[in-house]
Amino acid sequence: MKRPIEEVRSGDVICVDRGLYRHYGVYDHGKVIDISPANGDNSLQNKHTAHIRKRSLRSFLDGDPGYVDNSPGLYSRKQTLKRARAEIGSGRNTYDLVFNNCEHKAREWQTGQKRSEQVEDAIGVVGKVASAILELFR
Repeated sequence: MKRPIEEVRSGDVICVDRGLYRHYGVYDHGKVIDISPANGDNSLQNKHTAHIRKRSLRSFLDGDPGYVDNSPGLYSRKQTLKRARAEIGSGRNTYDLVFNNCEHKAREWQTGQKRSEQVEDAIGVVGKVASAILELFR
C-alpha cells in the first residue's frame, strides 16, 4: 500500500529509493527508526557500524525520494512504533544484507515476519540466470 511521503503517519513503514536498493524504516513524529551505520553514512560500506537508531527524516531520505510502503500488518501503527522504539540502540553488528537488513527489520516490526522483497526478488533473478546457463549446456 504505497502512498506519498507527504501522507506519512507515525508507525508507517517508509521507504527511500537509492537506485540499486531501497532503504526502509518506521516513521516516528518527524524522525525515522531504522538499522543503519552509526555515522549517518547510508552506504553498505559501513555496515559493520550499523545498529537500530532514531534519526531525522531528512537524514533518512538523504535527498532521495521517499514514500510510505506499508504491508498488511499484524500490528497497528501504534504497536509497530512501540516495537521499533523498543529496539533503539540494539542490533550492533547484526546487519546482514541477506538475512537482517533494514527491510527485514521494518517488516518484522509491522508484521511479525522478517521479509525482504528485495532479497526475494534478487534470489529469483539469480535462479532464472542459473536456469538459463544450465539450459545452454543441455
